[in-house]
Amino acid sequence: MGMYVPFMIRCPLCSHENKPAQSPREGIRKTLAGEFTKCRKCGAEFTEIHVPNRPLVKQVVGQLGKISGIVTIVNDIPGNASAMVVSYR
Repeated sequence: MGMYVPFMIRCPLCSHENKPAQSPREGIRKTLAGEFTKCRKCGAEFTEIHVPNRPLVKQVVGQLGKISGIVTIVNDIPGNASAMVVSYR
């Protein structure tokens, strides 16, 4: 049985931990599809998001077929975070 780990995107401007959806799979799907691009607290628009290359991410990429242009899948993220915003406006 797998361990439940929430998928969150921390805003670099206000440090709010955004959950794109209640389930990790749906949060990853929304992020990879480009459906979640703004901080819910301060409204900062994310222009580049790094998502770690993990098994659940690979499954969702396989289902989507392609990912948003603002998302990059990387091998490692500092602090073992769910995802990291690299740039915003």
